[in-house]
Amino acid sequence: MIENSEILICEQRVDLFFCSISDFHRDSKEEIHKNNDTLRGNPHKPRNMLSLQTITGKLLLDYALRKRGLNSATSQVTTGRYGKPELVKKDFEFNISHDNDLIVLAVHETIPVGVDVMKRNNVDFDGDVVRVFSTENEWNSLYKGALEDQPENSLRLFTAKEAAVKAIGKGFHVNPCELEFGRCPKQNSISRVEFEEKTIIVASDVNWPYPEYLLSCALDLTCEK
Repeated sequence: MIENSEILICEQRVDLFFCSISDFHRDSKEEIHKNNDTLRGNPHKPRNMLSLQTITGKLLLDYALRKRGLNSATSQVTTGRYGKPELVKKDFEFNISHDNDLIVLAVHETIPVGVDVMKRNNVDFDGDVVRVFSTENEWNSLYKGALEDQPENSLRLFTAKEAAVKAIGKGFHVNPCELEFGRCPKQNSISRVEFEEKTIIVASDVNWPYPEYLLSCALDLTCEK
């Protein structure tokens, strides 16, 4: 039901826990209904999908806590200034992302982590949308390449940026055009970016068990302990 793997980002290990939401729903229907009344609604998503995403994310986090011998019932979750969930006792750092039917939890023992996952060939970034999150250098890098590669490259740049801003705990409360990669990250590459006096390393489009989903993961090295 729940799968896990790990990736290395500049010798820093990040654990990934992931599962299909629909499979999880079929196998854990009783627990999902038990938790359903605690959820808040999001006007931009159907309540049933929001519920499944929220509950599955919580259960992935509970699973990660138990794997570390921690009591999920007493490990309180709070949110940072910009809404990023975090453990009150800082037992470890984590971040969650979901798209379509997949949900992913990324965990690092001490360093703030951000993750973003998106299904390939499921989003079409047109030029106007790409302009919203790319710098001039990144735009030029994207559109100098082969036309058939532009959708994939745009998706890779977007997930890299989202993972980075989630790692520093701000998400898109910051302007993504101020976060400069210089050029579109390549598949399974590592980028190092400086942003708001922070040093962030980003693993873009990593090799992992769900290749139909593009996953990028970032660490905020400024907070390395």
